[in-house]
Amino acid sequence: LDLVHRGWNRLASLRSSTFRFVPGRAHESVDEHEALLQLIESGASPDDIEKAARRHRSATLDAYLAQTNAGSLSAH
Repeated sequence: LDLVHRGWNRLASLRSSTFRFVPGRAHESVDEHEALLQLIESGASPDDIEKAARRHRSATLDAYLAQTNAGSLSAH
């Protein structure tokens, strides 16, 4: 249970940071959540739903890393 709570806390921090540093990502994230819900509602396979969820998480992380790397490059 402690491991789950620590994971949720890290994710909460990432979500907060991502939308602060990459404000446009919030709109994309909502669209991705909507696509996930549509997959679930349409009875898509668990594999397809998992793949979409992983793409969503990767896109969020990629956007955050791209923004932080761009910021660190412009600081030099």
